[in-house]
Amino acid sequence: MFSNLRAFDTLHIHLVLILVAWIAKGFAFDLTFNSNLAVYWGQDSYGNTHPSDKANYEKPLRGYCQDDTFDVLILAFLDNFNLGSLPQLDLSDHCNANFAGTRQKVLLSLGGAIGSYGFKNDMEGRTFADTLWNVFGNGQSDTRPFESAVVDGFDLDIEGGSSTGYVAMIEQLRTYYLADTSKPYYITGAPQ
Repeated sequence: MFSNLRAFDTLHIHLVLILVAWIAKGFAFDLTFNSNLAVYWGQDSYGNTHPSDKANYEKPLRGYCQDDTFDVLILAFLDNFNLGSLPQLDLSDHCNANFAGTRQKVLLSLGGAIGSYGFKNDMEGRTFADTLWNVFGNGQSDTRPFESAVVDGFDLDIEGGSSTGYVAMIEQLRTYYLADTSKPYYITGAPQ
């Protein structure tokens, strides 16, 4: 009698473990799902237009990283980039964008509605891809705004200027993506 009970309990334990694994997979980012939720973070648009309503300001990134509602967090914006200096990251009033260890995919958005960005030729695009990889990707740089955290890719929110150099930049990023097999990397674009 106890052996049948033990077999019954073991079967239930296995079924529960399978169910938990299946549910957990359903809450993670999956490129094949059409229900992934991506959000831009870092500009506190609401807080900037409602300064007296501090309770509804954009929360620190860690809070969004701990919220299973979101599958992709897009840090906005890297809105000043030209050759000759490091790119400038504008995260509004946020001073700490710690996303190390988050389950969500974290992308860095380039461009935005304001800023100074663009390239004169393809070589500038490729050189900028090197900078992106070294500063925000899995490369090496003395300047690492997110310390050891590595973004999962880059989002293009290019709202002005020429398209010159962007294809070359993407091609160069893809060479890094193919060489680093530690995780999948993404390039996305915001339709304008």
